[in-house]
Amino acid sequence: PIPPIPNSTHDPNSTQFKIQHPNSTPNSTHRAAGDIAGEARHIGNLGVFLRNQGGIVEAIECLQEAVRLSRSLGDLDFLASDLANLGVAYHLFGKLEAAKDCYAQSLEIALVLDDLSRRAMAQGYLAFAHFDEHEFLRAHSELTQALETARNSFGPSHDFTIKLQRKIVEVCKKLGGEKRSHLNIK
Repeated sequence: PIPPIPNSTHDPNSTQFKIQHPNSTPNSTHRAAGDIAGEARHIGNLGVFLRNQGGIVEAIECLQEAVRLSRSLGDLDFLASDLANLGVAYHLFGKLEAAKDCYAQSLEIALVLDDLSRRAMAQGYLAFAHFDEHEFLRAHSELTQALETARNSFGPSHDFTIKLQRKIVEVCKKLGGEKRSHLNIK
């Protein structure tokens, strides 16, 4: 049985609403109709939902499948999103190398597509991973680039722009004890 969502009156085991895991035997409506793109979106959205509900392992499985499907379709737009979302799931699971790999691939695609918003997100997430690895100089450099891109894409008051600004402050505090020569400050 599916565990209930906290503070919800919805019975997750009712037949009214069922989440199908991509590896389950029944095919999704999209798969049955031959709509691979729709299936990829459905599985990707399910992965994000599961990640946000704390089902990280299940989210990773869904998002891996979404990446595979988007890649097989050659859909770079969704592939960039699926990779970024998979990276966040890996990051939350503590698999920073896998997360960084996903973020880097997402960033590469965002650059090809000339998509500022995806670029800002991928740069920012990559910087967050470097921060979590205590690579503060690298994180600072990447955050600065991501912040400029985010301001140009989202604007100065967007949630992600503000999140980047706060992380830069955090990085600067961490770097406060380091020698000024490491920062190229004269």
